[in-house]
Amino acid sequence: MSRRLLVFVLLLTACGSSMPDGVLPPAKMQSAMWDMLRADEMADYYIQHDSTKGLIGKRGQFYGEVFRVQGITEDVFKRSLRYYETHPDKFKIILDSLQNMGERLQRSDTSHRTIVPAQPLDPSRAAQPPIVVDSARIKKRRMHKSLHSM
Repeated sequence: MSRRLLVFVLLLTACGSSMPDGVLPPAKMQSAMWDMLRADEMADYYIQHDSTKGLIGKRGQFYGEVFRVQGITEDVFKRSLRYYETHPDKFKIILDSLQNMGERLQRSDTSHRTIVPAQPLDPSRAAQPPIVVDSARIKKRRMHKSLHSM
């Protein structure tokens, strides 16, 4: 794992020396793209929970916030994106690192959680078996009662 990180850092520094003016270096572009992906997710979340909000307006609002936090302009980001799209070898490194970052984040969110069984409120009920409800049986009983009560 650390070997991959070392190779990635070496590649980023090697690629950084031949960057044209006005193009974000790979590490900065990776950070900006990560934040843009998160902004997309947030916009989608808001639209799912409130369809009256315009997706384009909300997404634009989040993108503006990303540009402000990253200290870049939309023009610089777009110029950098066009540069990396025309240099697939450099762009692949950024995209692969984003994918690895997402996978690492996903693993860390799920692999360290331990499920702790709930403790009963009443200690005397701890030895009792759980109550199993058969919904089909309950519906059948209700139907049977309603037919006989007529």
